[in-house]
Amino acid sequence: MNIVLSHSSALRYYRTPPVVLALYGDCYGIDVSRERRRALRGSGSFGPLDMPIHMLVRSKTHVKATKTCIPHIWSGEIAPGMIRATDLGFAVTSPVFTMLCLAAKSSVAQVTMMLYELMGLFAVYRARHGEREYLQKLVDTGSFPIIDGWKPMLDNNGNITDLWDRPPLITIDEVQRFCDQFRGMRGIGRLRQALDDVWGVARSPFEVQAAMLLGLPRRRGGYGFGSFELNKAIRLSDAARAIARQQTCCIDLYAEGAEGLPPIAIECQGAGYHGGSERNAMDDNRALALQSMGLTVVRLRYEQIADPWRLQQVASFLLGKHGRVWAPKTERLEQKERELRADVLTDWWRLGSA
Repeated sequence: MNIVLSHSSALRYYRTPPVVLALYGDCYGIDVSRERRRALRGSGSFGPLDMPIHMLVRSKTHVKATKTCIPHIWSGEIAPGMIRATDLGFAVTSPVFTMLCLAAKSSVAQVTMMLYELMGLFAVYRARHGEREYLQKLVDTGSFPIIDGWKPMLDNNGNITDLWDRPPLITIDEVQRFCDQFRGMRGIGRLRQALDDVWGVARSPFEVQAAMLLGLPRRRGGYGFGSFELNKAIRLSDAARAIARQQTCCIDLYAEGAEGLPPIAIECQGAGYHGGSERNAMDDNRALALQSMGLTVVRLRYEQIADPWRLQQVASFLLGKHGRVWAPKTERLEQKERELRADVLTDWWRLGSA
């Protein structure tokens, strides 16, 4: 069996932009100087992936644990598509197989977050210094190559951030089929439960964090608002089109109104992982356009969910707009909320690395 990366190493591989992978191997047809590749490669053989490397093996005799390698024994079936070849001299577990590997040792909330990323329109990649310098030069010179739809999100000063736009890597249907095929396998129950908490296609970690903290049931640490539709497209009225100067608007978090009450549109703003504040003018136009159509528009900022007291006020306001009354939490429910916050408001880049 060839070298097969798994667990957190596989997750890091899928988070790595193709333009970065091209720095470590002759792939994607990008012309990168040997000197730059040599400078970035260092002494490692696995490109941008951190040590120790997590590796899938079929038995204990195949490899021993060292400071640079952590083997994981997989004695079950390996169906077609569960292992993928790469252009870097190693193979990697498929995205959904990777999620099964990680689900066995991660909380349901964090499995949900990782699913949101792989099934969403974003990736989080924290470039090393040499990589960031190279990527920034491509941006500054207008020569950044768009490979497989991957595009970096820039801050207000035009600098590379940790957030990338890219097409989804897996779909809900793929994960459901995988869960059905490997029913009873360790981690499948947690993976299936996490999948139930994925309510749509997200564009940023902030959207995911807000949806989970506000929407998950109180018994699991949330505020019990219920599921949101993520990035719901709304066709605008003629008047709203004139305001927004576009035909449709995508709402970050959308909830149908209770009987006799308008729908609620939550716009996630101002987070380092949501593209920065350069979108403010466009967001203002969109918010006014949606308000002109009768929707309740809430402009949510990251610091409002990061502070427990402020989040409670936001939740109380939203529940009121939905015809419900917020009830104080018991000590047990408050503990559940602290546990959920510890999972959700973590360094996103560290997800899956425990």
